[in-house]
Formats: sequence, structure tokens, C-alpha cells
Amino acid sequence: MSEREMDAEVNQKKLLESVWLSPPRMGVPRMEGGCCEEEVALRAMAEVEQESRQQPKPGDLIEIFHNGYEHWAIYVGDGYVVHLAPLSKCPKAGSTSFSSIPSDRAVVKQERLEDVVGGCRYRVNNDLDHNYKPLPVSEIIKSAKEKVGQEVEYSFVTKNCEHFVTDLRYGKERCGQVERAAIGGLATTVFGILGAVGLAAFSRIRQNQ
Repeated sequence: MSEREMDAEVNQKKLLESVWLSPPRMGVPRMEGGCCEEEVALRAMAEVEQESRQQPKPGDLIEIFHNGYEHWAIYVGDGYVVHLAPLSKCPKAGSTSFSSIPSDRAVVKQERLEDVVGGCRYRVNNDLDHNYKPLPVSEIIKSAKEKVGQEVEYSFVTKNCEHFVTDLRYGKERCGQVERAAIGGLATTVFGILGAVGLAAFSRIRQNQ
């Protein structure tokens, strides 16, 4: 375990102790089970911190939480991940900064997990295991490493970093971010249509009165 991971674990333990062992404070509203809202929030933070320190296994998908979007990588062992990085001539561009550098091309890189994550929260996310059977780990790692250095097509909607890693793990390109956005957009459109129809019907009723 690295010094950074040890410090994070110590901080997590201190946070948990402060939540579970500290006496209730006067004037703080209590919730069900004797917990106040602040304590519930602190427990949630502790759970997030613990989730971020999961030890990934080869073939695991890593979800990295940036401001406003998630970046994805696949763990290939020994502290390294393979992921899509933006093509840029800008030396200050981060290896995951697709949001700030519009591009239709990307490059496959193998980098240390801690370098890709930076100061962001991350977690192992193999939730699609419930829908698809993962490919053999040896096949996943071999395929991922063979792609390192390749320049590939990139599209936020159809060929993004999540599509890339889910294809490596399952042989299926999936992206929850895009799918959630599509569902949200469809719901907005449907409610907009229903609202317009309702308004038109109401107008006709008023005219007939």
C-alpha cells in the first residue's frame, strides 16, 4: 500500500470514528434511528471514501468522477489502467480532459491509475456484469494492451471512453451517461408534447363555453 493510500485510510478511520463515536450535540435535529442530518451526510462521505479505495482487479472497469462527467478506464494490473485520452498539441491538456478539448480522435494510453485519477474520486464499477458475461480476463488484458498507442475515432455520443472499456470487458459498447441523457431528453420531449396537447384542449374548451 502506498503512503498516499495509507494516509487516506487513516483519514477515513478518523472520519468514521467521529461519526459513530461522537455524542449527540444540543440543538441538532434528530432523524430516524437517532441520527441527525449532518451525521447522515458524514456517513455518506465515509462510504464514498471507502468506495474510492477499492482495490481493483485485472479486467475491472474504473469509473472516475470529474466535475460534470465521468471518465472510464480498465485496470490491467500492477497499478496501471488502459483508457482513451484526447489528442492535443496543448502541453497543459490533461490526459482525461475531453470536456475542454473537442475532438473526433483519441489515443489509447496505458498509464498509472493514480496519475489518471489525479485528485478525483473513483470506484470499481462492473455493474453491467448483471447484464452481460465478462470476457475471460486474459482476453480482456491482451486486447486492451494491444490497443495501446492506437489512434481511434472518438465521439461523446457513440465512441467515448465508456464505450471503449465496456467493449473490452463485455464485447458490447455501452454508455450509461449517454443513455441517461437520452432518456432524460425523451422524457422532456414527451412532457412538452403532452403539455402542448393539454393546453390546446383547454383552449378549445374555453372557446366552446
